[in-house]
Amino acid sequence: MRQPLNTMQLRTPATDHKLSRPFSGAYGTGVRAPSANSPEGNHQGWDLLASEGTTTYSIATGRVHEVYHHLHGYGRAVVIQFEFQGRQLYAIYAHLSHVSVKKNQRVNEGDPVARTGISGDAGNTAPHLHFGIMTSPVPQHGMANFISPGNVLGYTRVRGLTTDDHCRLDMG
Repeated sequence: MRQPLNTMQLRTPATDHKLSRPFSGAYGTGVRAPSANSPEGNHQGWDLLASEGTTTYSIATGRVHEVYHHLHGYGRAVVIQFEFQGRQLYAIYAHLSHVSVKKNQRVNEGDPVARTGISGDAGNTAPHLHFGIMTSPVPQHGMANFISPGNVLGYTRVRGLTTDDHCRLDMG
């Protein structure tokens, strides 16, 4: 598996001055302040810092399942279907400024997919890529169809990830 960006750094208050605590760009429950949309403080993927226009890459060989011009909350987004350990999974790339692929297009691991941006709910934050892994092709409310991107990309578990962390993610 290839990582979606050349540089992988989580977005946190330490790395994005527009954020307030508690907040983390990490995956999981309780990494954000509870809200009406997310009473448990869930985050369905990783928010990875990237200058606007940074190229994103396909993490695996697969097929473009969908290209969204405005997916609620996510803005411009691409979903790529791929196989991992015998399972069909879906990688979502969101808050994009430009899409380089078309629906049903075959992609190889490492092919350019899109460019990062601030579309959707990212308009008031620093540019970043929201990257997630889903077990079905359409994002659902809460954590229902999401798994940690680290489980697929082979990243070590980040211990004690807090809002102050600004470390790069390290391959395990």
